[in-house]
Amino acid sequence: QNWLADAEGQIFFCAESAGRREALKELLQRIKVLPDEFERWPDALVSEKRILMLTGPLEAGASLNDDKRLIHLITENELFGQRIRQTRRRQKQKTDSDMVIRDLSELKEGSPVVHLDHGVGRYIGLQTLDAGGQVNEFVVLEYSGKDKLYVPVSSLHLISRYGGGAEETAPINKLGTDKWSAAKRKAAEKIRDTAAELLDIYARRQARKGFAFDEPDTDYERFAAGFPYEE
Repeated sequence: QNWLADAEGQIFFCAESAGRREALKELLQRIKVLPDEFERWPDALVSEKRILMLTGPLEAGASLNDDKRLIHLITENELFGQRIRQTRRRQKQKTDSDMVIRDLSELKEGSPVVHLDHGVGRYIGLQTLDAGGQVNEFVVLEYSGKDKLYVPVSSLHLISRYGGGAEETAPINKLGTDKWSAAKRKAAEKIRDTAAELLDIYARRQARKGFAFDEPDTDYERFAAGFPYEE
């Protein structure tokens, strides 16, 4: 706060998104700092306002001085001391976020789990093995016929919870067969069929003439102004 009061030049605060901008604005208001908001960088750069706020995917700030103008650019990452923007790992295959196993403590022995490439098995536990001179931990899955599959802990993203019904009635696949591949292929075909059906529905809706509602009148504006809850 003292630096803001004493700093020369203009101060630009930058948040990653509109939602993060509102959170940053609320934080600054607590210390009586009220920046002027701009949607476009060109508009902000020609403004003579002293403290400004914008959005943009910037991680580090800077001080810029061309002998005519001094600008301090401050990002929310610098203020909060951490990287706000979280870039999700791109994976060729993605599982439902509710089914993802983030911690092995979430599983108990005998729980049905699904391996992306091998199908439904049972979680047996963890085992430490020496593979090629390197000692690693493996997740042990049991399949039909007591066959075991050892999955490195580093490949935990390939395993998800079984979500097809009650655990007691969960099936168990057999390793080395194409039944699981056939089931995945059939599911993919059903997804494509559903997508095609939805595209057809929305195309026909788009082709129809819509109904234009009247603009809200003063009664609606009074209702909105007196709405007692935060959106």
